[in-house]
Amino acid sequence: MTRHNLSHKTPSAKASPKISFIVLARAWELHRYIFSYLVRHDHILIYLNMAYLMAIIFVPFSTSLVGEHPKFEISAAIYAANMVAIAGLKFIMWRYATHERRLVSDELSSIVVDWPNKRLVLSIVVFGVAILLALIHPQATILLLFSYQSIMVIVPLFHRSLQPE
Repeated sequence: MTRHNLSHKTPSAKASPKISFIVLARAWELHRYIFSYLVRHDHILIYLNMAYLMAIIFVPFSTSLVGEHPKFEISAAIYAANMVAIAGLKFIMWRYATHERRLVSDELSSIVVDWPNKRLVLSIVVFGVAILLALIHPQATILLLFSYQSIMVIVPLFHRSLQPE
């Protein structure tokens, strides 16, 4: 890409790498949190994790699509669907690991078990609403998702008691 092409990019296109970074940083933060509590693993968890990673590698594409075509409904819907896939797969992984204490310690507090569930369900709902909103107003969808992602970077800071040691 030439310097001339870069100067004519939309603000959304210029923000795409930043949005991708926030999304991927959040995904890593929660992934680290969840895996820090696992005391064992199995093949099902490994395959769930691979499916999760497939959703993660789609983030640069879906983010650049929104950056290049911020007014297209399908761009915003694809991006929101990517976020649903990430949150949904993480939710499935955590529920699988914590169901009947399958892969976590029996001593793990229910507060620690419930925190990712609540956070992920909220994310799935917000991202699901964003898919529907994308069909009406794609730019509002992008604003909603970026705002939500930014807020969710801050939220864990208020839950220090839930941090692994």
